[in-house]
Amino acid sequence: MASNGSSMASPPAPGQICANYNGSHSMGSHFQLDYTLADTTKVVCGSLSFLLVLPFVLFEIKCFPIGTTTSVLTGAALMVITTVLTQEDVYHLLGETENLRTIFLLLGMMLLAQFFEREKMIGKILKMALKESHSFANYIWRVSLVTFIFAALFTNDAACVVLTPIFLKYWEKQKRKPAELQTLLLAIATSANIGSVTTIFGNPQMALIASRTDTEMFRLSTLTLVRSIIYLGVPALIAFFINFGFLMLHFEVRSRLKMRKYGIASTFSKARTNDPCTNGQNSPGEDYAFYGGQDAVGQIQDGQVDVQTFTKVDSNNGNCVMDEVPIPNTNPITDNAFDIALSKSSTKNNKKIEVEQHSDVAYQFKQSHSMVFKVFLCVLLTVVIILMFIKLDVVAFDIGLVPMAGATLALVVDAALNKRNASVIMGRVDWGVIMMFFGIFVWLHGINTTRIPRWIWKQMGLANANLDDTQTIIILCVFVIFCSNIFSNVPLTIIVLDQLEPCKNQFALVLYLAWCSTIAGNLTLFGSVANLLVAQKARETLDEPLTFMGYLKYGFVSTLIIVIIGIPIIYGLLLI
Repeated sequence: MASNGSSMASPPAPGQICANYNGSHSMGSHFQLDYTLADTTKVVCGSLSFLLVLPFVLFEIKCFPIGTTTSVLTGAALMVITTVLTQEDVYHLLGETENLRTIFLLLGMMLLAQFFEREKMIGKILKMALKESHSFANYIWRVSLVTFIFAALFTNDAACVVLTPIFLKYWEKQKRKPAELQTLLLAIATSANIGSVTTIFGNPQMALIASRTDTEMFRLSTLTLVRSIIYLGVPALIAFFINFGFLMLHFEVRSRLKMRKYGIASTFSKARTNDPCTNGQNSPGEDYAFYGGQDAVGQIQDGQVDVQTFTKVDSNNGNCVMDEVPIPNTNPITDNAFDIALSKSSTKNNKKIEVEQHSDVAYQFKQSHSMVFKVFLCVLLTVVIILMFIKLDVVAFDIGLVPMAGATLALVVDAALNKRNASVIMGRVDWGVIMMFFGIFVWLHGINTTRIPRWIWKQMGLANANLDDTQTIIILCVFVIFCSNIFSNVPLTIIVLDQLEPCKNQFALVLYLAWCSTIAGNLTLFGSVANLLVAQKARETLDEPLTFMGYLKYGFVSTLIIVIIGIPIIYGLLLI
C-alpha cells in the first residue's frame, strides 16, 4: 500500500499550480502566452484547412448538402492529414477534462429535456397560460417568459425545438390574427437566446466557458452557476423587458405598414385556403377535415368515440355538408403510435381510415400518465440544479457529471416505473450536435495551433488587457459580436477562450465573452442555431417563412441596444 501511495502523484493543493507558475517565471510574473506565429508550413496548412471548410459550416449549399456536422469533421480530418495536428494530439484533445465536461453537460440536459417533452408537462402549462381571450401583448409576454425560463433550464436549442411547434399549434387553433405570427416567431427566438445566458447550461458556448474555466489554472476566472445567475442573470432580465418592448413596437409598426399597403382586411384576416368548411385550417386538396379540430383528434386518440363527424364541400353547390364515418373503438393510443390516413379520393363513398398501432409500448415515445414519475422528474431537475450551485472543496459536484448522473437516474426510474426502454429517449437526442462538438474541438484547436487568432488578439490590443477602460471593452465586444455572426458563436468562443492567461483574474473577459457571444445570436437569422430551428419549425408547422432580411430588420438594432445596455450593468456588478 505504501508503494502504491508513493507512486501515485497526489493532486496539487488549491493555489499551488498558480504559485508554481508565478514562482517559475521572472519576478513572479504571470505565465506568458506565445503571440508569435507558428512556422510557415503549419500556418499555411492550418489556414487552408480552416478556410476551405468554413463556408460549408456557415451556409447550406444546395448543390453539395454536406451539412454542418460533416463539414466540421472534415475540417478536423484535414488538420490531421496536413500534419497541423498529430494523431496523438487528437486523442489527447478529445480526452481533456474540459472538453468531456462540456459534452456531458449538454448531453445530460438534452436527455432530461426529452423526458419533459414526452410527458407533455410543458404543453399542459401552456394550455393554462395561453388563452384565446388574451390580448397580443399579454400573449407575447407569456410566450417570451416561458421560452426564457425553458431556455435557461434546457438550452436555447431545446427550447426552440420543443416549444415552437406547440406555440404555433395553439396560435392556429385559437385563430389569432395572422399579423401576430412574425412577431411571435421573433419572440420565441430572441427570448430563448436571452434566457440562455442566465445559466451555464443555457447554450453550448456558456457550457464551454464554464467547463474551460473550471480548473485550478483559471480559478480566478471560473464561471459557476451562481456567478452566471448573479452577473449575467440581472442584465438578462433587463434585456428581457427591453426585448419585449421592441417586440410590441415591431408588431405595431408592421401592422400599420400592412394596413397602409393592403388595407385592414389583409392585416387582420387571412384564409389559408378557400375551403368554407374548415375555415381555412385544412391543407389544400383535402376533401375531409375533422369537425371540431384538435379536440376531435384528442377524442380519437383516447379511443372514446365510435363515430366521427366530418365536413366536406358539396361539389354541386359549394356548401358545407356533414357526414359520419365510423371509427373502431380501439385501445388508447398516442400521436406517435398511430397513423390516420384519410382517403382523398374524389369518390364520395370511398372513405377509409387506417390505424396502425405499435404492439410494444416500451419502444414508444409516449406519455406515461404516471403522476409519480412526473413528480420525480421535477424533484430530479431541482436537485441537479441545486447540486450545480454547490461549490465546495470538500464535496465537488462536477458540472458535467451531475446532469449525466441525473439523466441516467431518470432512465433507470423510467424503466422501473413505466417499463420503457431507454433507447427511445437516447435515440431522440441530436447526436449530430454531439459529433459536431468532437469535430469542432479538433478543427479549431488546429487553427489555434497556428497562433493566428492569438496574433490577431495582440494586434487588437487585447493581450494582457485588464478590461477596465471603455475603449478596450468596446473593441472586445464589437469583435465578439460580429465575429460570432461570421464564424458562429461556438467557434468564436473556443478561439477567445484559448487567449485566457492562466493564473490571472480575467473574469471580466469571461463575462463579456459570455454576454456578447450569446446576445449576438439575436443579430441575424444565422447568428444562432436556435434562430434557424425556429425558422425550420415555423415552415414545417404552418408553412410560415422567417427570412434573413425579416429577422435582420428587427434583430440588428434591438440586439446592439441590448448589448450596449448590458455591458455597463455587468461592469457595475463587477465593482460591487
